[in-house]
Amino acid sequence: MDPTPFFRDRAETPNIKTPELPEWVRGKRRIRLARAKARAWAQNPIDRLDAHRHLRKAQIVLLARTGGQAGADGTVSLAKAARTSPVVTYLSAGADFVLTLNGDQWPQMPKAARLALLDHELSHCGVTISYKHVPEATLAAFVERLGELHVETRTDDRDSDGAPLVRWIKTADGKPVWRIRRHDVECFAGVVRRWGLWLPSLGALAAAMDEHATAGGGLFAEPADESAGEARRGLGEGGDESVPQMTQIAAE
Repeated sequence: MDPTPFFRDRAETPNIKTPELPEWVRGKRRIRLARAKARAWAQNPIDRLDAHRHLRKAQIVLLARTGGQAGADGTVSLAKAARTSPVVTYLSAGADFVLTLNGDQWPQMPKAARLALLDHELSHCGVTISYKHVPEATLAAFVERLGELHVETRTDDRDSDGAPLVRWIKTADGKPVWRIRRHDVECFAGVVRRWGLWLPSLGALAAAMDEHATAGGGLFAEPADESAGEARRGLGEGGDESVPQMTQIAAE
């Protein structure tokens, strides 16, 4: 996939809110609204990717935190997605999710890695799906009533009477019922090295990697204006004393 359109700057970010939240400071730790470029890059996948089309009904606050420390196991979190707390929802005038970027690591990451990180965190922002089998006689009218809430009609999944499965976005009080999605794959590299693709989700991940490679994609392929040295620093391969080689970088 050509990443160029996803790097477009923009003045309006309809799904990435900019509430007047005060900067939070405690010692060396600070949390503030992310800058305009990061907000634009978060909005672009929502507009351009069908996988995120449900988020066109969401309101998201994008924050940046600095001054954090690695965890007890040496892992540095690049970002975290969460449902908004009641306080943040109130202060942000109704946001549904809050994404918090690691503001210390973000400037060091290659552009393509930043885009992948935003895509990753947006993928955590899920919605509850309802479903049922609908008789063919009423199928068209049922789907029409659903309108934009309709997700898919599965003609390959029918009940004993031949009614296809219909899936749609669940709502409450007229709003989608949001949820945090877990990762598709939860595993350790060592386990895969020893036992192979022992989970179906690992096979799906391997297939996605093969598809990406077949399409000519590389690991963190960069536009020409990004230096190789900067890309290496973003991957924690040295060149930056703030990111020790033993530090593990992870997206939550």
